[in-house]
Amino acid sequence: MKNLMLVVGMLCMICLSCANAENQTKQTDNIVTNAQEKPQNLVKQLLINDDDWQKRVVDFEYDESGRLVAVSTTYNAGAKSEFTEKATVTYGKSTIVCEGPKKKLTLRLDSDGFVKEEKRIYEDSVIEVHYKYNSGKLGSCGLRKYLWDGDNIAKMTVVLCEDDGNWYDTIEYKYSDVARPNIDVLAFSDMFGGFPNAESVASKGLVSKYMPSEIKGRNYNSDGAMTRVLLLTYKYTTDDAGRITDIECFKFTFDIASGSKEETNVMVKVVY
Repeated sequence: MKNLMLVVGMLCMICLSCANAENQTKQTDNIVTNAQEKPQNLVKQLLINDDDWQKRVVDFEYDESGRLVAVSTTYNAGAKSEFTEKATVTYGKSTIVCEGPKKKLTLRLDSDGFVKEEKRIYEDSVIEVHYKYNSGKLGSCGLRKYLWDGDNIAKMTVVLCEDDGNWYDTIEYKYSDVARPNIDVLAFSDMFGGFPNAESVASKGLVSKYMPSEIKGRNYNSDGAMTRVLLLTYKYTTDDAGRITDIECFKFTFDIASGSKEETNVMVKVVY
């Protein structure tokens, strides 16, 4: 505009220059926007040590858009009994299909990218559940109901119908100030967690913003009496970019009826 004021005689040339500059700005903005849409700091591998199993290694593969397309879990890594299981993820127009040994999970998404239906096949059993949302956040999924506190899930309740009545499970969460990675690293770190879940392939409205510092679970029988207690506590190490590099998990379970208890330590190294 300053040039326009100073050199009135070059009005046409300046207009052309402004038009070119505007086009260049639009192109640059598009490039930046596209770069921001692709997930950054993708988790490539988890190295897991726990008290119950030998070492496990979980490897993740992504497509050009940064979407998870494969998960390979090597159990008993480094031992003679080592074996690997692989699960793949296929993306359709409104579906996502996860397949692994004897397992298949099909997710149906609405036009906004929220999971609305889930069909899980495991050997001969088939389970179908529907997802419902409140203000863009998961409210219920099958028998599970969710209560949120801001951007984090505060509580999950499960009601199981048995022949002699209802059994209740509740899980309560406390959070750290560590941001959640692109995948559910805690689920994949579980000894039976090598299969992709909805939270890692279609996380919109399903996951908390931060990583939990404590998870407390309680089981109740049909009379409302507590039967079991579960406590998980987490400590995180982060790098200069704020990414999780190490997770230390302590797991404690106590069976009230028998008085038995179990304690497990799990160490997870996160590789990008």
